[in-house]
Amino acid sequence: FYDAVTELPNRKLFLDRLKQAISQTRRGAPGISVLMIDLDGFKAVNDTLGHDAGDELLKIIGQRLQEVIRASDTVARYGGDEFVILQTMVHSPEDVAIFCEKIIRTVSAPVRIQERNTSVAASIGIAFYDESHSEISPEELLRQADLAMYAAKENGKNGFCFYDENLSATFTHQVNLIQNLRQAIEHRELTLFFQPQVDLASGKITALEALVRWEIDGEAISPSHFIPLAEETGLIFDLDRLIAEHAIHQLKLWQEMLPHPPIVAINVSAKEFQDNSFVDFLLALIKKHNVDPHLLELEITESIFLANIEAAAESMGLLHTAGVRISIDDFGTGYSSFQYLKRLPIEKLKIDIDFVRGLAYSVHDKEIVRSILDLSASLRFVTVAEGVETEEQHKSLLEMGCQLGQGYLFAKPAPANEVTSWLTQGEIRFPRFTS
Repeated sequence: FYDAVTELPNRKLFLDRLKQAISQTRRGAPGISVLMIDLDGFKAVNDTLGHDAGDELLKIIGQRLQEVIRASDTVARYGGDEFVILQTMVHSPEDVAIFCEKIIRTVSAPVRIQERNTSVAASIGIAFYDESHSEISPEELLRQADLAMYAAKENGKNGFCFYDENLSATFTHQVNLIQNLRQAIEHRELTLFFQPQVDLASGKITALEALVRWEIDGEAISPSHFIPLAEETGLIFDLDRLIAEHAIHQLKLWQEMLPHPPIVAINVSAKEFQDNSFVDFLLALIKKHNVDPHLLELEITESIFLANIEAAAESMGLLHTAGVRISIDDFGTGYSSFQYLKRLPIEKLKIDIDFVRGLAYSVHDKEIVRSILDLSASLRFVTVAEGVETEEQHKSLLEMGCQLGQGYLFAKPAPANEVTSWLTQGEIRFPRFTS
């Protein structure tokens, strides 16, 4: 019932206390307020100084919040960089506003971490409840506070906002989506589809990229929508671990079933490489399932080069030593440096889909692709073209010396059982090339 990092009550214990407080208010006790607090600027600290520094900052902020509440109140870590406070015995919204000003001052005071001065700010959403309101669930009161918090961030951050029924429907949708995503991760409701990477000359399947899929009431939610939300809210760390668990479990099944199982590639946030916690988790998972680490590949975007490169190099080095492969995803869109590419244990570059699409009509894109292939060859990397959708693209890439391709021309992402049928057709060769 307590958070491991801050030692504050966790969400489950908070919900229990909120339920009791609502019940007491319904029986005539003074009002209550729920304050959802998001730390503005936490992401920058976590990205530049690493997870350990982020955890230290969360612990310090948690202690500060504990010091400003009354004995009858509760402060809990809600998840990621969010805290939540339950105030009881509240007589007016004005009292809550005064308290929020105090929280903002408390949170924004400078913090000394790793011999550096840093600071964050607070955006606070407030849901007020007294006996004049109709009966309400703890979850709905939290949803209202969450909604108000997003409105506070939209108003310029480092401020507070009371819940109002007229708050934008956009905020409502975003808050509901975040809450649903948090529950989906906790209940392990997300699934994986797999898309093959094929040899452009022979059609042989060389690897399978694991792609996360999520549905709400039968409606697919685009990864381009929910993954950025996971990044913003800190849910990305739990999501990365869930994807790794699912992918390695499936890899184990293929390893036991097939004489030559393919490599399975998973996408991992660059944030995971600011310390070794994810590396330790992944290596333990590999050992638990007894899978060949050489069959696991991590795809990381070029944003890794904006982070703490020393920490990233150390984490990647540990994985490389264990046998895990590393590739750079969406290459050509970001911040890569030749020196960094030489320094990190990278084996594969994936050419971004936009450049592949431009092959047919853009001389500029064609030259970029050619340059990437030349660079990759000089560093002895394997190159994969993403988003191959036409025969013309396939032919151009093959002529330019690109080894592998991935895209709808070969196969759409498919569930594991369908992929298994491809892999068990004798030799592991994609049907398109056998006609």
